[in-house]
Amino acid sequence: MRIVVLSDTHAPRFWKRCPPAVAAHLAGADLILHAGDVCTRDVLDELSGFAPVKVVLGNNDGAEVAAW
Repeated sequence: MRIVVLSDTHAPRFWKRCPPAVAAHLAGADLILHAGDVCTRDVLDELSGFAPVKVVLGNNDGAEVAAW
């Protein structure tokens, strides 16, 4: 099983879309763990196109990330 862990994407400030270098690591992943500070559900929607995503809430995450 291949698991990719990332955090602090802080969209839209840092994450406009998945950077190619990150996408290269996500390709072929079996699971993606996001360790918080997603900031918008768009990041989670994009990541879920690569593999199932599990996320924990960071101090910058609001209701839309929690609901996702």
